[in-house]
Amino acid sequence: MAHIMMGMTDTAPAFTWNDIVEAVDGSPDRLRPGSRAWVVGISAPKQRSGSYLAEYPAGYVYNIEFEDGSSVTAPEAQLRLASKDR
Repeated sequence: MAHIMMGMTDTAPAFTWNDIVEAVDGSPDRLRPGSRAWVVGISAPKQRSGSYLAEYPAGYVYNIEFEDGSSVTAPEAQLRLASKDR
């Protein structure tokens, strides 16, 4: 299970470890809109230190892994739960 440190004012993440997600319409091509991916990592807002995650908007940032084994980092606003009928 993913370990997420939250402060008193943080909200819970929309997704958790092993959720199947897909990028929302209009997301960058690197997120492969329409492709299924699994949540394999979660960075809470208070854990975001250094310059690597600074490029993402405020909020949770997820590491997602596609069926071919490649992975990317994505902000919560660009993801949704994948449809169960695929």
